[in-house]
Amino acid sequence: MTLNYRQKAWAALAGIIAVIGASIYFIIIDVLNAGALIVVAFGCYPWAKYIWQVLRFEHRNTVRVLKSALPKCGFSIEDTEWNDDKTAVRFHGKYQGDNFMVEAYPSSAYVMVFDMPWSGIKASDPSVPRLLEAINETNAEASNMSVYLMDPDEDGVRNVYTLSKTILPSYQLEQYLDSLMCDMLNRKKALHDNFGKERPWMTQRRGPVGFNVQSQESNGNTSDENLAAKSSPTVQ
Repeated sequence: MTLNYRQKAWAALAGIIAVIGASIYFIIIDVLNAGALIVVAFGCYPWAKYIWQVLRFEHRNTVRVLKSALPKCGFSIEDTEWNDDKTAVRFHGKYQGDNFMVEAYPSSAYVMVFDMPWSGIKASDPSVPRLLEAINETNAEASNMSVYLMDPDEDGVRNVYTLSKTILPSYQLEQYLDSLMCDMLNRKKALHDNFGKERPWMTQRRGPVGFNVQSQESNGNTSDENLAAKSSPTVQ
């Protein structure tokens, strides 16, 4: 059986207690000198160091930090689940009435924040190209988050959601998360405004793209260049 880091830390703590306890007992019954306790303490140093490292890791554990910070920034946690690989935790909840999901990795400060699908459009809607242009412009305005248009679902609807990939700061985390999710909500208005912009080039009728090459003859002689031009097809 393979022990995880927490189990190893508890085993190390139990070993330290057992060794020091046994040393004190032997000192009391005069089997060991009191100075032996110093030697035992130095011998337990690697175990103590490992326990300290685990404690520091647990203090910075992203999942534990988010459980504490999310409710303080106005995010109401409704459900918590692990992914299929048991490598990431997903917090489902609401922020200002919108459905959000935060995916975190216990061993990393890297998180992904989703503003779950908040709009949609039929895949057959002729305004889809116009929406794509608006999404590109919206994403160009905010480098730390992006609006995505999903593939059609079983009803032929392409849903729209917002995603931000970020590193959690160690200072004022609650304010950071609050500002981040508020900015993600503002992507709705930005997309609406960009969708309403006039884009004349999208309504113009496009003709065929190509060129025609005509050869010229001088004094009854045709140059090699003109022969090559006459033999080349028209590209359309």
